[in-house]
Amino acid sequence: MSAPLLRTLDEIGRLGLTHALDPAQLAAPLGVDPIDVGKLIDTGRVSDTLLMTSEAAAAYLLGILVRLEVRCRGDSIAIRAALDRPSPDLAGLSIAQALLARPDIAGLAVIHEVAGTLPVPRVRMWRVADTYS
Repeated sequence: MSAPLLRTLDEIGRLGLTHALDPAQLAAPLGVDPIDVGKLIDTGRVSDTLLMTSEAAAAYLLGILVRLEVRCRGDSIAIRAALDRPSPDLAGLSIAQALLARPDIAGLAVIHEVAGTLPVPRVRMWRVADTYS
C-alpha cells in the first residue's frame, strides 16, 4: 500500500463527492469497476482493487480534476459542463467521453493538457450603485 496512492485516491473521491461526478468516468481511466469508485465517493473507503491501480494513472486523473476545478473556480455545474464539452484537441470528444474510453497513460496526458486549456464560461459581474445614498 502506497501512501501517495492512498492520498491521490482519497482526493479523487473528495472531488467526486463534492462535484457529484459520475463514478464511471472516474473508474474507466483507473481500470476498475465503477462500483469501487462509487464506494470511494460515498464512504471514503479505498477498496483493494483501487489499491492495485497505477499511481501514474491516478495522478493524471487527479490532475485533470484539479485543473477543471481551478479553471471553473470550484463551480460544480461548470465542472460537469466542462467535462461534457467537446474539444477539437480530443478529435471532437468531450473529456468525459475520452475518460470513458479507458485511455492509457499517453491518452491521460493529452486529456490533462486539454483540461488546462479548455475554455470555460465567464461570469460577468456588475457593480450597481447604491440607491439609498
